[in-house]
Amino acid sequence: MTENKEEVKSEHKTEVPVSFEQMIENEIKAKGVDAPRVTKEHVDALFKQIKIIIGQITETRILATAYLDGFAIADGFSSPIDPKNFDEQIGIKLAQKKCATAAYDKLWELEGYRLSRSLVEQKQSQSNEPAEQAVS
Repeated sequence: MTENKEEVKSEHKTEVPVSFEQMIENEIKAKGVDAPRVTKEHVDALFKQIKIIIGQITETRILATAYLDGFAIADGFSSPIDPKNFDEQIGIKLAQKKCATAAYDKLWELEGYRLSRSLVEQKQSQSNEPAEQAVS
């Protein structure tokens, strides 16, 4: 009895899809960059601490606000074009998704600024330069 097997010409590995941030993180690590930077792991850890408060602010508008340590960092809302299309549960999902996405992006921005200020202040203290004056 002869077995008729087809020859496998190439194998394709299936990879779990990764986020854009993870792709960039992988690329940075592959290049061996070791300068101070905000990492995905750091932002992810902060993101896990976020509390999102959701409320209905009009008959057809849902608002979600993301808080970290009591500080509001992002909002998301949903509202239908036609009030007849309003569905509270769908509105909540949309507002929460928009809010979470905005909060995640804002964390990168805020943590980048915080690190930048820390590095400037560290450099100033090492060179005995006067610190920048606060703007009134």
